[in-house]
Amino acid sequence: MRCRDERVAVVRVEKQAVRQHLASMQAFLQLSQDEQSSKGGQNDSTVTHGTPRLSADQMKELGIAVTILPGAMLRAALQALHDFAAALKADGPLAEARFAEQFRSHPLGDLHTFAGFDRIRAWEEAYLPVEELEKYEGSVGHQPSRRG
Repeated sequence: MRCRDERVAVVRVEKQAVRQHLASMQAFLQLSQDEQSSKGGQNDSTVTHGTPRLSADQMKELGIAVTILPGAMLRAALQALHDFAAALKADGPLAEARFAEQFRSHPLGDLHTFAGFDRIRAWEEAYLPVEELEKYEGSVGHQPSRRG
């Protein structure tokens, strides 16, 4: 019986915490709606489609540890694709050359290394027979030792 009572108490505490978080969130939403109304209904960057954009401190105060923004990630990707396509249309292959130069210094600019191909090559060298490594002779693919 004691275990059951403790579980009920935990559920009640969690339910109370959820209610507090919901009340805080509703107050924030109302504040955001009031702010938008005071601006004559103009959209601002604090609320998107009814979802508030919270700072890290606001999220922490509300007990929110993680947020995901798949729509924002998709929009960022679509913007980059559009901009690159427009540059290709305007400048042809030179646009790709400019992009390649810029991308080289980006954290993902060396996709092979980012994906771990260097580690795979090291494992192959450590564990495969020498004759298996001959497949790389004359290769124009990823060559970790050639990076500069």
